[in-house]
Amino acid sequence: MKIYSCIIIDDEPGAHRVLENYISRVPGLFCTDRFFNALDAYRFLEMNTVDFIFLDINMPELDGLTFIKLFSTPPKIIITSAYSDYAVNGFDLDVCDYLLKPIRFERFLKAIAKVKQSLSVSSHSDKRTGNDVIEVRANGQSHTVRIDDIYYIQSIGNYVKLCLKGKNLLVHSTTGEMEAKLKGSSLIRVHKSYIVNVMYVTAFSDMLLSVKDSTIPVGKTFKRYIIDALSCQENTDRHQA
Repeated sequence: MKIYSCIIIDDEPGAHRVLENYISRVPGLFCTDRFFNALDAYRFLEMNTVDFIFLDINMPELDGLTFIKLFSTPPKIIITSAYSDYAVNGFDLDVCDYLLKPIRFERFLKAIAKVKQSLSVSSHSDKRTGNDVIEVRANGQSHTVRIDDIYYIQSIGNYVKLCLKGKNLLVHSTTGEMEAKLKGSSLIRVHKSYIVNVMYVTAFSDMLLSVKDSTIPVGKTFKRYIIDALSCQENTDRHQA
């Protein structure tokens, strides 16, 4: 069974309770976190990725539509609002669905089906186009980077350092944004500040792993993903041999 992760962004506790109840009734769907304002959610998404978001519109400090516009490539969005007035604006921003409160469970299920279909189409599109490169901007220039040439990525303040074969690039981005770009590749998050290419991991322990000549810290919450990724890489290498 495929697992889908989501977060809830809504300033109403009652809306959280309804959505969490509905989410708990759908196998394979789990809520990673929930937020009562969009700014906290944006900070979370700078460091983490999820499959999609339940997003309210009328919220203090930062409204839902402005929140979507903060992303160059927004996550998949299901808007949850008590007002139908914003539906056109929402769909102009390419949201997956627009749920009017109070939300009925059967309508919730239709929205989940839509977002799953959208995620499936995106995944197949990446496979068809041979998504083996990414475009980044460093030192005022655009660079086409082969994913297989990346050893690891390190977060440094408002930048990330791409450690590549033969050179490094300093890119104005976050690890969360880079993780989204690299989804489905051999690069995985191993720490809040590091993404590594499992192709180049030479040693692994509970707290550290080695990538070429560098030692990378391992975050506790990421350990199981590392084990799974290394196992998959080992099976791939064995099959190719």
